This record gives sequence, structure tokens and C-alpha cells, in this order.
Amino acid sequence: MDIADIGYDFVAPLLDNNLAASYKNASWDKIPDGFKDKDGRWASSYWGAISFLVNTDKVKDAPATWNDLLKPAYKDMVCSRDPRVSTYATASVLAAAYANGGGERDVQPGLDWFKKLRDSGNLRQGVVLNVASVQKGECPISLVYDFDGFAKRDATGLPLQVIIPKDGTVGMLFAQYISAKAPHPNAAKLAINYFLSDEGQVMLAQGYAHPSRDVKLPADVEAKMLPKSAYGTIHFPTDLPTFSAAIKKIVDGWNAIAGP
Repeated sequence: MDIADIGYDFVAPLLDNNLAASYKNASWDKIPDGFKDKDGRWASSYWGAISFLVNTDKVKDAPATWNDLLKPAYKDMVCSRDPRVSTYATASVLAAAYANGGGERDVQPGLDWFKKLRDSGNLRQGVVLNVASVQKGECPISLVYDFDGFAKRDATGLPLQVIIPKDGTVGMLFAQYISAKAPHPNAAKLAINYFLSDEGQVMLAQGYAHPSRDVKLPADVEAKMLPKSAYGTIHFPTDLPTFSAAIKKIVDGWNAIAGP
């Protein structure tokens, strides 16, 4: 393996185990400080926001906030993943924490909220959240990154609506790095350079991902994405130690909610 793409919640173990080589790509100075490692071991070329993916054939009154998902009308309708193994679900718990007065330093409101969702019967159990389950109508409401929601819409042809919760969401970074044991390190550098170049950033946006750099998108690409006004308050990671501690608390807290 030469390069890899990981969620921000996997960056800490990457660094702790010295798995990444140091390389400051050709666009280094154009990348925001919070979107790169000071020593060049990783950089984020894109991010995604947690959203509600709503099948409007199944759900006539779409939710607008996290607490809307607790309504009896959404009984057995909400699909998510296990926060112990999924970046989607970890970020969802964190977003729910922000929406209920918490955040990275206090994730308990998010865990408490998800326990309410489980106890209400609205969280659908035993369904794997993927394209097939969405296409079969098994997930009327899914908690996903916005770019993944648009991709599922395009893949299924269903009337799927991507909604950013009004009471807050999380912007999750996705990090690219060169393996410390890359068999083709020069090729890996070229690939990383491309992802962070203007052309690479536009390519990522064509797949609905948000470019990490401030680049001018073609009008047709920008028109496919939600307007910036739709995103309200987006919470990005404060810093790696704080975020990593929050993730551990979410995993430990979920063990207490769901059991082993």
C-alpha cells in the first residue's frame, strides 16, 4: 500500500504507531492548519457533514432537527451504524451532543440522546446501512455524511433528500497519508499532490465531497451541492487530542448503552 484515506477518528492510532511517512505536499501552504499535521504525516483533502438522508416516498414530514427524530411518527425508521466501528456513527453521536448542549469535551448528551432514540423504538435494529438497504426501503431515514447521501440518491434513483440538521452538525475530516513502508513513495507523493491540487479538489467536489482548500468550483459542480446557507452551525474537530478523547468516550459510552 502506498497511500490511504481514513477518517479523522483513525488519525491518532496512525500517528501513535508511526505508520505514516512525512511529506508536505505541493499545496501545503494553502491547506488550513486544522486540516493537516504540522509534521506532514497527513493532510485532509475533503470533509463531509453529518446529515439526514430521507426517503420522501416513505417519510412525508421530513425531520429538520435531531430531536425531531424522537417523534413517534418515525417509529422503526431511523438507520445508523455502530459508533464502535463506523466514522459515520461516531460523528452522529458527536453531532447529537452538540445539538443538546455538549460537544467534544462533553459527549454524554449525545450518548443520552441516542439512548432515547433506541428506547423510543425509532432506531431500526439489525439493518446494515448501505445502498442495498436504502434501495429496498429498509432505511427511510439514514444518518450519513452528506456526500454519501447524494451518492446513494444517484445510485438508487430514489427520491432521497439530504437534510442538514438545523440544531448542529459535525464536519468530519478525511485524511490522506503516505505509508511509512510505501513501495512506491514517489508515486504516492504525486497522488497526494493531485488530491490537494485545484484539479483534484474539483474532482472530489464532483463526488459531492467538500474540498478542504478554498478553490473555485465550476458552476455546474457547485449547483449539485447544497448551498452554504443550508449548513447552519458546523462543528469541526478542535484538535487531535481533544477529538480522540471524545471518540474514546463515545465508544466506551456506547458499550454501556448497547452492550458487547
